[in-house]
Amino acid sequence: MYIKNTNKIVEMIAKMGAYDAITQDVFQNIIRYLYGSCHLILDDLEWYNSEAQRLVDTAKSEGKSLDLDTAKALVVAEFVMEGESFMIENSDAMVKDDLEKQVKLLKSEEYYSNPFIKNLKFDKASNDAIRIEICQLKPMTMIARDTLIHTKNKITIPRIGFFEEAINYPVSVNTKDQALSAITPREISAYQKVIDKAHGKVLNLGLGIGYFAYMASLKDDVEKITIVEPNQDLIELFKEHILPQFEHREKIELVNANYKEYLEELKDKTFDFCNNDITEYGTKLDLYLEIKKLCHKFKKMEVAFSFEDETGLFLFTYLFPALIHEARRTIDNVDSLAMTEVVDEDSTLINALKLAYKKVKITTPDEFAHYMNYKTLLKML
Repeated sequence: MYIKNTNKIVEMIAKMGAYDAITQDVFQNIIRYLYGSCHLILDDLEWYNSEAQRLVDTAKSEGKSLDLDTAKALVVAEFVMEGESFMIENSDAMVKDDLEKQVKLLKSEEYYSNPFIKNLKFDKASNDAIRIEICQLKPMTMIARDTLIHTKNKITIPRIGFFEEAINYPVSVNTKDQALSAITPREISAYQKVIDKAHGKVLNLGLGIGYFAYMASLKDDVEKITIVEPNQDLIELFKEHILPQFEHREKIELVNANYKEYLEELKDKTFDFCNNDITEYGTKLDLYLEIKKLCHKFKKMEVAFSFEDETGLFLFTYLFPALIHEARRTIDNVDSLAMTEVVDEDSTLINALKLAYKKVKITTPDEFAHYMNYKTLLKML
């Protein structure tokens, strides 16, 4: 990567470093509650309801319109931010401004009306290696309702949802009691984006609980779905307990194979659409990079990744260290820029990004803005 030494570009790099630091703050203070085992729950319902009503009454007295559900979401945004310690000065105000737009009160009737949740039963789905459990989400638990989002303020934040009542949802678990996959509002929202695109003969890499396969099979324009899954135990559980409940199980074909080996042998035009269901947040990103590279050869098959936007945003956090490393070769006053610490486990990803950007030349602010964007990053991988 070549970066021209101009004051404007140096200024943009410094701003990118500041935004990156705020995003790291968000990961440390908020996102860890949504994606980890430690949950954030609002217990003071009296305060929650009274504060929401106060916001509605205040808005009315000022001649403004504010519905109760929106007011409740604003109260929850305040609760999420309360007590969090942001390292970057004044970043809490910026985060709160963005977060208030992304918190939403979820409705249980909408969740339970989803065809997969409504029509399939999982109470007896188990074998010696894997089982499906029905877990309960406590009322007022903060969850991710969709994938992460990159805001106009150039920071990455979660889209938070909460139910006022308890919600039951399916989770696949292995013998070590490790959760493999679940179907919550976040998964439903993320999958819908690729389900809408699915058509013709569909290839699906990764079985999960079978959500994508089931929902895609309901579409009239989907002719066949071939699922490639390396875990034979998961395939057996699916064949015995879940597939028989599919209305269109005749559309489903299961293949026990390694993802990369299958793609290496696959010829273009075999399928019309491919969904890669292997890029869940927290999954090893090197596998995503390998699959992405293998898919470049397909010109006739449309390729999608269920969680690619979120994967891209996660990868984007590694772009700044790669940028700083390259900037030190061409920018004189680079010492004024933020220092970044790279641990060994991150070096593979950073090297992959440096390779993707190897031939990039940044000589203008517009070029910097174009290349330092997670959507551009995804296209270049």
